Amino acid sequence: MYLYRFVDYEDSGSSPLPNPRYLSHFPISSLLASDARLIQLGTLFGSSRLHLRSPAHRAIRKAIRESMVLSNTVLQSASSAAGRQLGGSYLGAHIRVGDGPFYTSRAQNIRAIWYKLVTQTLNISLSKAQHLERRFSSWQPPAELPTLPAAHSSRSTDPMDPTPATRRKLPCRRPAHTASELHSLNIPLFVSTDSPAERHLELLTRTFPCTFFLGDVLPPSPLDDAVSSHDEVPLKPFLLPMVDALVVAGARGFVGTDGSTFSTYVEDVLWRKLHGLDILQRG
Repeated sequence: MYLYRFVDYEDSGSSPLPNPRYLSHFPISSLLASDARLIQLGTLFGSSRLHLRSPAHRAIRKAIRESMVLSNTVLQSASSAAGRQLGGSYLGAHIRVGDGPFYTSRAQNIRAIWYKLVTQTLNISLSKAQHLERRFSSWQPPAELPTLPAAHSSRSTDPMDPTPATRRKLPCRRPAHTASELHSLNIPLFVSTDSPAERHLELLTRTFPCTFFLGDVLPPSPLDDAVSSHDEVPLKPFLLPMVDALVVAGARGFVGTDGSTFSTYVEDVLWRKLHGLDILQRG
C-alpha cells in the first residue's frame, strides 16, 4: 500500500525520503516521457501519495481537493436540519472503532479523542483533564497519558459557551452538569461513529451529557425519499455517511481518529471550507 509515491522533482535517491512511510518515489516527469500506451497505477491511496514542490502543481491539487466539498442540496438540507436540532453551536468528533486496527486500538483512540476534546477544543488544562477523566471513567484509567499531537486548527476562535437549552431542540442523554467548573462540558457533542455499541463511548457520554449521534438529530427530510433514477434503489443508506460528515464538519470544534481517511477529509477539507478557511494539503 505504501510502496511508492509520486514526486514532481528529480532526486538521486541518496537523500532521505520526505515521508519515510513510502519505500521509493517516482518522478512524474518519467511518466510524461513514457511512450507506453497505458500506464496503470496500482493505487493512489494516501493523502501524501503526491509530494509536490512546484507552486503551480500545488495550486492544481488544491483546486481539485476544494472541489471535493459535498454540495448536493439534499445532503445540505438534511445536515442543516440536523445542525439546527443541536442548536447550531456544538462540538464534533469522529470515532472509528469498527474494523481492523481501529477496533484493536479502540480504547486508546477513544481516550485520545476525549483528551483532545477536553484540552485542545475546550482549553481545559491537562491537570484538570486528568482529574475529570478519573471522575467520569467507569474504570481506573492508565497513569500514562495518550500521545497528543500539537493542537490542530479545527477549532473556532470564538468562545465555546454551552448552547442554551432554548436553542437546542433535543433532550440530553444525561442531566446537565450543575457545578460551575463543569459548565463548559454541557455544550452539545455530535459524534460520528461506526461503533455498534454506545458502551464503548461511555467516557464521552459521561463527560458530555448532551452527546448526540446521527440517529438522534436527523429529522424527516427529502433524504428519506431519495432513490436511484437508474434502478429505483433507495439511496438513503448510501448517503447517510455523507450527511454524517457534513454534520460533524459543521461543529465549532472537530476532533478525529488518527489514521482515519474520513477524519482527515473532514479536518483538512470539509471543516475548513465550511468555516471559510483554506484547506490543508498533505504531501
